[in-house]
Amino acid sequence: MVMNVSKRGARTLDRIQWKLRLAQFRSRGEKRVALASFPRSGNTWFRFLLEHATGEQTGNVSRQTARVLPRGSEGIVIKTHRRDSHRYTHAIHLVRDPFDAIDSFFDWKASLGWTWKYGEVSWDDFVRLMVPRWGEHTRHWLAARPDTYRVRYEDCIQDPFVQFKELLEWLGRPVADEHLRAAIEETSFDRLKQRQAVESAVGARFFRRGKAARGMERFTREQRQLVERVAGRELEACGYSVPSST
Repeated sequence: MVMNVSKRGARTLDRIQWKLRLAQFRSRGEKRVALASFPRSGNTWFRFLLEHATGEQTGNVSRQTARVLPRGSEGIVIKTHRRDSHRYTHAIHLVRDPFDAIDSFFDWKASLGWTWKYGEVSWDDFVRLMVPRWGEHTRHWLAARPDTYRVRYEDCIQDPFVQFKELLEWLGRPVADEHLRAAIEETSFDRLKQRQAVESAVGARFFRRGKAARGMERFTREQRQLVERVAGRELEACGYSVPSST
């Protein structure tokens, strides 16, 4: 009980502190913009493209040493996989179909030898662990108070020029069309994978396929039913089809 009270107190204090900090940002006419996503939803690709397009650096809330695109905690946008919307004046909510995100996340962790706090788990256990987390994360950012720009990974893959042009205008960082097209070309998955294979020890594995609508093939009927039962509302709210349970 003492621990629970302590955690609640720490969360309350964190919210109060950030409310004061954000008031200072607003008084100076500044923004603190989250780039919020569930893991393996294209966040790092987004950051590469935004940096190439704007010439500004992005940030990362993680205190762990970044394996790909290491940066400080602040920037034009700030990468977060957390449910921490109270720390931002604005947010970009980058959402990806959970079938693809969870499929990619499983393979990414396996490629690293499961060097994370849960240790090695089976595919079925991983699905049962991550589906509720995708739902909770998505639910949090759907209800986020900051001015939020929501974009789907699949739409960005299909038409990156239109999606990023609108996003950059929302950010207040518009760029010339030819400059944006060059940034998109420079940060294609093939180029990033080749470049990161040299620059990062795990870069070639980090950028896997960059495709959409492939992960569902891995899910069994029972696992699809779990997604529908646990995250069906969030799927529909983000414009995804609820999977057939047959």
